[in-house]
Amino acid sequence: MKTKQFFFLLLAGTCYLSACNLDSDPVEYTYNTVMMVVNQGNLSDGNGSLAYYHETALAIENNVIREANGYDLGAIIQSVALASNGNVFVVCNNPGKVVVLDAITKRVLKEELFKGDVSDPRYMAIDNDYLYITNWGPSQDAGGGWKTYPNSYVLRINRSMEEVDGRIPCGSDAEGIISTGNKLYVAAGEGVVVIDKSSRTAVDTIAAPTFTGGAKHLVVDKQAQLWASYPGNGLLRINLSTGESEEITIPVDWMGQIAINVEAGKIYTYKTTFDANYAAQEANIYELDIATKTHKVFATGHYFFSIGVSPATGNVYTAEVNNFSSNSELLVHDASGKLLDQERTGIGTCDFKFFSVINQK
Repeated sequence: MKTKQFFFLLLAGTCYLSACNLDSDPVEYTYNTVMMVVNQGNLSDGNGSLAYYHETALAIENNVIREANGYDLGAIIQSVALASNGNVFVVCNNPGKVVVLDAITKRVLKEELFKGDVSDPRYMAIDNDYLYITNWGPSQDAGGGWKTYPNSYVLRINRSMEEVDGRIPCGSDAEGIISTGNKLYVAAGEGVVVIDKSSRTAVDTIAAPTFTGGAKHLVVDKQAQLWASYPGNGLLRINLSTGESEEITIPVDWMGQIAINVEAGKIYTYKTTFDANYAAQEANIYELDIATKTHKVFATGHYFFSIGVSPATGNVYTAEVNNFSSNSELLVHDASGKLLDQERTGIGTCDFKFFSVINQK
């Protein structure tokens, strides 16, 4: 494939206007699917990287930033967000910054954006006019080697001006974020924090009745129901129209990552268990049927650290992270759980984003 002939249409997320004042003009195209693999890197080395996995060819391109630019970002990569014009927003944690890439050429367009405004940035949502980034904020010692982040906030950024447009407090330990309509939904220590975009204030917090700990990640299904993950507990289902909620017990790893196949009505979680010496003992992917609210083991492994599902193929992705001491093994399963492919990728594979690459005829 010649990447300079590509243009893409987003399959994950709802983003419509360009950022960084860049536009793309499509011509005549066919398409095949691509997944962006986010490798956070080792916390002590700042060696995060991105890879592209081509679903049709079952082939991976590793270290795409280095290959296209001649250097690495020198950071921990927490997450990425994709805009429909071909911009990739790379949220880096330690040092905290946002880097913008062109998804077609993989070239860096902007470096170290908002470096003085982010504080342990986590995840990003994009709408027509703004970028929204969750930030843990300053830490406090919680004892036992753990930290807590009681003053989390959402950083709001004007897309056209590329300027910070304020901070919105959102409780503690903020993680995943979703933008839908005039609301932002943020997974936080207190539950799911609801933010009104117009007033830029938190207007509600939807807490799980019995689950302990905080919410981590969010997905939305075909029936406009929001699902929030609670590590060690399960999923909280929230009807966005009525506000009614329900707890669903299912194994969820401490990272709390979940993925959804919207059309099939399936949600995927994973969980790795460890012994007293923190050696991985068992890892399972679980599939929840939204209609019946029942789950089953979908696939097994050794040390899972991430989960994703392709909206184009229904393939389910995870990675064996090998204790962050060597490169991860990307695992590709079809919708039945059959292993289709296994590829070596970067250190600490932590997230996946899907889009369609359009091949110019």
